[in-house]
Amino acid sequence: MGTAQLGLEQFEEAEESLIEGLSRNAAIPHLWVQRALVSQQRGQYGEAVEALRQAELIAPDLPEVQLNLAYSLEAQGKILNAVAHYHTFLSITEGKKSYQPARKKVLDRIIRLEAS
Repeated sequence: MGTAQLGLEQFEEAEESLIEGLSRNAAIPHLWVQRALVSQQRGQYGEAVEALRQAELIAPDLPEVQLNLAYSLEAQGKILNAVAHYHTFLSITEGKKSYQPARKKVLDRIIRLEAS
């Protein structure tokens, strides 16, 4: 439910649904990622990082965790940490066709960040 609400930009409702889901089972990394996405949409990148750190404890090799950690850290101005997570994303998605469009964007982003 929270994912659908997030897609409809119903952030309050999405957060409530995701908190309820996490209260039932906090070991589902995708719930933490979705909660982080709500925080990102609100510009609350510190909260997003906290949720993503929980997801990372459960599933460190989940590409969405690493990609969103990188994005949130970059938004906070923590460029070196962001680049490290972008590289981790690239490492764990290597050879996975479904991630090719995202990989190209991440490579371009890393080049831009490292040049600045």
